[in-house]
Amino acid sequence: VTSIGGSAFYSCQNLNEITIPDGVTSIGEGAFRSCMFLNIITIPDSVTTIGESAFRNCDRIASVTIGNGVKTIERYSFYDCDNLVSLIIPDSVITIRQVAFSKCDDLLWVTIGDNVSLIQNSAFEGCSQLTSIRIPKSVTSIEAGVFGECNRLRNITFDSETAPKISPASFSLRVGSDLVVYVPKNSTGYGAWANPNNYTIESIDPKFEN
Repeated sequence: VTSIGGSAFYSCQNLNEITIPDGVTSIGEGAFRSCMFLNIITIPDSVTTIGESAFRNCDRIASVTIGNGVKTIERYSFYDCDNLVSLIIPDSVITIRQVAFSKCDDLLWVTIGDNVSLIQNSAFEGCSQLTSIRIPKSVTSIEAGVFGECNRLRNITFDSETAPKISPASFSLRVGSDLVVYVPKNSTGYGAWANPNNYTIESIDPKFEN
C-alpha cells in the first residue's frame, strides 16, 4: 500500500486508533473525515501529502504524530479536532494551508517546524485555548486570520530579525493591547504591524528559549 484513497475510512465510527504503515506516501482527501471515535494517529516519515479534510471533524483526536516527510498540510486537514491538546509540526513542512487546524478548541501549544515558510488564511483560527506561539525564522508570510479568534493568545515570539509579511488581520481583534510580541534585538519591520494594533513589543536575545 502506497496511498490511502479519498474518503477511504470516511465516518468509520468504530475506528479509535490508526498507525499508517511505513511506505504510504499520501493520505487522500477526507480519508478519515468524521471518524468520531478516532483518538490516536501515527503518520510515518514516508508520507509527503496529507490531503484536504483528511482528519476533519475527528473531534476525539488527542494525539497525532506527523512524520518528518510531510511537505504540505492541506486545507481543513485537522479542522474541528476539538480534543487535540498539543501539536508538533515537523521540520519537513513548508506550507500550512488555509484552515488546517482551525477550531481545534482545546489546542494549548504548537511547535512550528523550522522550515515552514507560509502560513495561510485562518490556519489556527478559533484555537481558543492557545496562549503562546513561536514563529521560526523560515516563515516569510502570515496571512489574514491565521490566529483569528485566538482570544487567549498573550505572547508571540518571532525568531527572525526581519519581520515576515504579516497581514494586519492575522490576529484576533479581541487580543488588542494584551498581546506581547517578542522579537530579537536589532530587529526591523515589526513596528509597522504591531504599533497600529497597540501590541507591546519587547526585545529578546536571539537565543531566547521559552
